[in-house]
Amino acid sequence: AATIYFLVLCKKNDQNFWKWLDALVPATILGLGIGNLGTFFDGSNYGTPSSLPWSVNFDNAAIKFSVPIHPTQIYAFLYTAIIFILLILLGQSKKIKQMKTDGFLGIIGIAAFSFLHFLEEFVRGDDTLTIFDIRITQIATIIATIGSLIVLYRRFYKNKSHLHSKQN
Repeated sequence: AATIYFLVLCKKNDQNFWKWLDALVPATILGLGIGNLGTFFDGSNYGTPSSLPWSVNFDNAAIKFSVPIHPTQIYAFLYTAIIFILLILLGQSKKIKQMKTDGFLGIIGIAAFSFLHFLEEFVRGDDTLTIFDIRITQIATIIATIGSLIVLYRRFYKNKSHLHSKQN
């Protein structure tokens, strides 16, 4: 919803939505990663029981498990940090700078974050709304992943192959 609202604002103010997306998505992902450290220290967004060596125990009455659990907040911090670093490196790539790729970094960032968050939800232990025993967050993130991949295909791959066929 925020993306759609931002798109409307960009159209209204004659701004390039795709350039803004490239600027805002890496920063937002970094902010989400830092926020995940906060959820770790708070004990929220916790995982399911685990016997992995890096499992953690929380001394928090809000957590329903008293056994070691997946540190899903740390998983989220790590994958958001990796996505952020890769987006920054990709944005500095000479190939990307030479091409008309407004929106490419933003869409890649959304797709990567959504997919990895979808996977994280499999080991989340906190209670949330479910539909047919599927976490509502998983439904939202898989829709965001598929939607961003469709936009990526339509904006870059489909148009580029169409241009190549016209030149031949």
